[in-house]
Amino acid sequence: MSLYQKLKLLVRANSEQPIRKLVEINDIKIFEQELIEIERAIKTAKLHLAKVKAEAKMLSSSITELSDKLILREQQTLEAMDKDAELAHELATQIAEDEVLLREQQNQLRHLHKMEAKLSDDLKKAVRALQGHYRQLQIIKASQHSLKGGQLSSLQSQGLNSALREVNDSLAAIQNRQLRANYLDEAEAEVEHHLSGNALDQRLEASGIRTGKHDADAVLQRLKIKKTA
Repeated sequence: MSLYQKLKLLVRANSEQPIRKLVEINDIKIFEQELIEIERAIKTAKLHLAKVKAEAKMLSSSITELSDKLILREQQTLEAMDKDAELAHELATQIAEDEVLLREQQNQLRHLHKMEAKLSDDLKKAVRALQGHYRQLQIIKASQHSLKGGQLSSLQSQGLNSALREVNDSLAAIQNRQLRANYLDEAEAEVEHHLSGNALDQRLEASGIRTGKHDADAVLQRLKIKKTA
């Protein structure tokens, strides 16, 4: 990948980042709106199913009427065959045409019944799924409200784990700063002690060498020596 292509990707990523952030912040609203859109689609599908059912009923009624008409025409043809051959032939022609129409309507009715069954099954699944999603939405909203208490209210757009990590990082930073300040105070005290000469006196005393200071032990020792002299 060329440098120019990488630069284009970087610019695109930077331009899309605010959009992604906006989507993440409003993910619950988006999810709820998606459910509303599905609910509207279900209403449209219900209306379509109702139209299919109505069309199937009308077609079924037409088939019944045509079947009854064919029965009547067959009886009329049988009677005409003995009285008027031309009329019988005309009736037979009409019967043949009506039989073709009847088969077409029967095929169409079977297709409508299949469509009706599929739409009904799809709608049942969609309604059950929508109800389940709405229950999940209620749980999500309840969980979201529980995270708004205390200091987490300003961290709504972040996950609970991320918020806790940030709190732990802040605590560690405070502890490190305090520890650094304590070490600095101790170091300053050591420097002051070293420069004041006290450190040398301590080394002399540790070695059993007099430091020249007039303390009670030194006075008692001196008087004891003077008394025994």
